[in-house]
Amino acid sequence: MPDKFLIEDTKNEQIKKVTFSGFLKMTYFGEVGSRGGGQSTYLEAPQGSIFVFTNGIIVDPTSIIVYGYLASEGLYEMLPFDYELPEEIK
Repeated sequence: MPDKFLIEDTKNEQIKKVTFSGFLKMTYFGEVGSRGGGQSTYLEAPQGSIFVFTNGIIVDPTSIIVYGYLASEGLYEMLPFDYELPEEIK
């Protein structure tokens, strides 16, 4: 999705700028959702981008709108606080 999704460095090495248009859909197939399929979440950035700390925490949580599974379940319930992305994803 290079035309829809971009991660950029900022002046602060602990913060990344994430830019995307429309909705990003994430589906987790590790657990069955309430309707029998994967658990789906949609993310929308009304300003077109968000800023995220390198540990994955959103700098300003009001800069993103979350719909679906993660709108009712917090991400903090799913990952340890010190979680880091695998090297091949970074």
